[in-house]
Amino acid sequence: EEAKEEAKEEAEEEQEEQPPKAELTEEEAKVWHRPHAVYDLAHQAMSSSFASFTVPDATEGFDEVRFEWQDEAGSRAHLRKWVLERKLTTRIEDLQPSEWFTSRLAEWQRVLQDWQLKQKEFRQDPSRSEAAKLRARK
Repeated sequence: EEAKEEAKEEAEEEQEEQPPKAELTEEEAKVWHRPHAVYDLAHQAMSSSFASFTVPDATEGFDEVRFEWQDEAGSRAHLRKWVLERKLTTRIEDLQPSEWFTSRLAEWQRVLQDWQLKQKEFRQDPSRSEAAKLRARK
């Protein structure tokens, strides 16, 4: 009977002892969102729409907008910083050149063709080739 009582006492002592509390490292405490191995959004969808991401506000028809991690200004600053980082590193898939660019490109290609034509005419000039032959003889 004494062995049973001792076993009960040991079990009660183990239950009374609290497990150690988990504490975050400094690096983990700085992270606001848990990194995911699999993304929620396809890369192409993200690259085509991330520039239009905004922080919700009451004018959009929400009953209540709560900012759980930071205040509204901090949330807006965080989103802006994130969007600017993505603009630096994300390849834009659906980029279309403007009318100004296409007109300037056409003008540049026309000028380049003129230069190439003049260079070709210069190389084929018979007087130039005769002068080169005379220099080669000397």
